[in-house]
Amino acid sequence: MRPRTAPPLALLALLALPTSLVSAQSPSGARTPPGDQPEPKLQATPDVEHPVALAAPIDAVGPAVVDASRLPVAGPDELAGPPRFHEQGYFADSPAAEAKEPRSPVEQKWPSGPTPARPGGAAEALGDWPGLMFDGIAASGWIPPDTVHAVGPRDVIEATNSGYAIWSKTGTLRRAYTTFETLFAPLIPPGWAGFTFDPRLGFNASLNRYVMLVLGLDQTNQDSFVFVGVSQTSDPNGLWWIYRFADPFNTDAWIDYAGLGIDDHGLYFTGNEFYWAGGFKHAIIWSVVPAIYSGGAASGWIFWDLRWPDTSLAFGLQPAIAHSTTGDGATFFVNTYSGWGNVVCLWKLTGPRDNNPTLTRAAIGTGAYQMIGMNVDQPGSATHIDGGDARVMDAVYA
Repeated sequence: MRPRTAPPLALLALLALPTSLVSAQSPSGARTPPGDQPEPKLQATPDVEHPVALAAPIDAVGPAVVDASRLPVAGPDELAGPPRFHEQGYFADSPAAEAKEPRSPVEQKWPSGPTPARPGGAAEALGDWPGLMFDGIAASGWIPPDTVHAVGPRDVIEATNSGYAIWSKTGTLRRAYTTFETLFAPLIPPGWAGFTFDPRLGFNASLNRYVMLVLGLDQTNQDSFVFVGVSQTSDPNGLWWIYRFADPFNTDAWIDYAGLGIDDHGLYFTGNEFYWAGGFKHAIIWSVVPAIYSGGAASGWIFWDLRWPDTSLAFGLQPAIAHSTTGDGATFFVNTYSGWGNVVCLWKLTGPRDNNPTLTRAAIGTGAYQMIGMNVDQPGSATHIDGGDARVMDAVYA
């Protein structure tokens, strides 16, 4: 979709909601995450860019070097036991989670238990589809599993809460399910009593590098981290540089709902911060210098308390996937209202990624969008899915 006044990019692709799934009004009981306005302002300001002021250097530990080919894979006990769950802004056993209303009958239909992944080589043709199909990670013990993928020249990485596996593009299993805590073990802080979640994956074609991000949460010690791994080659089952980034707000909050951005100018991640006691605090953007792609020092910058031009809190920013570069070396981020609206906020980052880079924002008018409800039909199944809300999930520019 094209804004009325074009920002400095050729194409911005947002999550499109099927017309048949959009109701005329928000369904009863639909969640609106904290910080979103139930009635967003309808007057866009496409010609005005608003500077963002709150920013500071980031704190990173690393790199350490890990040989992924030598890591132990997860045993059957790792995937056994009762399901674990994580929902936006809640973690198991937190006061906020205990205060939530009971799940609906549909949400309570947990799987009976994990099944082992099919061994390598179990690929099959997909009829007229010019490719192969093979089983990925069967189960991780998490509801939802937060499944993500990254594809390189020869391999496919799949990650779920809270581990990953690697296949060749022909379906041969190269690395069985391996936990993130195993991969990032050299940087796990002493006394760790937490878990990893919200994986994100990417592949930088110009640098031939995989990038892996996962959040770390220790509610016992009230610690919140971001773990990042960068492959040293295009082989994801080889050597990795790994880093740990400290959450500067973990005295009263923790990071959730990560986003990962990769381009030649740097590496980026976004997230929502929630108070330990419950409730939304603010959204953040981190930028890291491109030296991280070659095992260099991961210096960078963090922006926080991000707001729409109308001063309402931003929520769920997504880095735009770069398919080209701009003359001013810009990186873009996008967010929408979670409930409904007809305005998109476009964020633009320029300048050195570790020395007071410039972040601006502009509200852009779009067609109207609305959330699609809690119980959406799933073709071929009697089980409904949670359609959630209208937040943008992916953005692409070229």
